[in-house]
Amino acid sequence: MILSIIYTWALMILFCVGFSIGYYSYRSIKRKFDEEYGKKGLLFKRVIHGIVYILLLSLVHEAVVVRLGENPLSKEVEALILLFLFFIGAPIFIDITLSLYKLAKKH
Repeated sequence: MILSIIYTWALMILFCVGFSIGYYSYRSIKRKFDEEYGKKGLLFKRVIHGIVYILLLSLVHEAVVVRLGENPLSKEVEALILLFLFFIGAPIFIDITLSLYKLAKKH
């Protein structure tokens, strides 16, 4: 019972730390992106980066399967990689969704 609670607590701490690191790294990347490209055409470039990110997720899956094969270790490695990519990808998709909402609300 106690071991299960500690395991759940550790997973939640890992998730929170990962999401915080992902969020702040995204904020840093977004600030650099805004400085580089300016405001004109920014939404279109963000959507393109979102599509590229989706392609990256599918390539990660294929890379793990090709490199490690179909075994329990490959599933664990793939889960860790996808979890890391989720921490960075979630703020990207939230930003794209909010940008699309703001654009639709203006018109």
